[in-house]
Amino acid sequence: MTTEARNTPERNALNDLSRYVARQILRMEGIAKSGMETLTDNFTDSFEWQAEHIFKANIKLEFFVEVNKLLCDEDCNEEAVKFYLRHTAEHKTDDVMHTDPYGHSSNGASNLAHRWRYEANKDIIHLALNLLDRITPDAE
Repeated sequence: MTTEARNTPERNALNDLSRYVARQILRMEGIAKSGMETLTDNFTDSFEWQAEHIFKANIKLEFFVEVNKLLCDEDCNEEAVKFYLRHTAEHKTDDVMHTDPYGHSSNGASNLAHRWRYEANKDIIHLALNLLDRITPDAE
């Protein structure tokens, strides 16, 4: 592939998106790492304030890692990324719409994790749509 072919507006948009996603991965990893260190240092006092933040950061990290895998693929193009982001937003919207936000387990921790995953899915809908807008801000 020639240099000119690599420097198309489409490829530049994907490269910008890739850099943004890489920064978000580092950010989510940092949140998880610092939160876990805080929990390790003083679990009793920190759990109430850190657990939700760490859990949601890990869910978002999974999303960003998947987007990054797609962007790192040599055959990746704008249409594939747009399809993936639209599909993710639609899938997570279905999850939010058809899932009870409150778990019904006899295990309180499981119910709490269910609620946090529900809320993280709402965040991922917004993340996917914002990433989609970064690729084609005027088209969608």
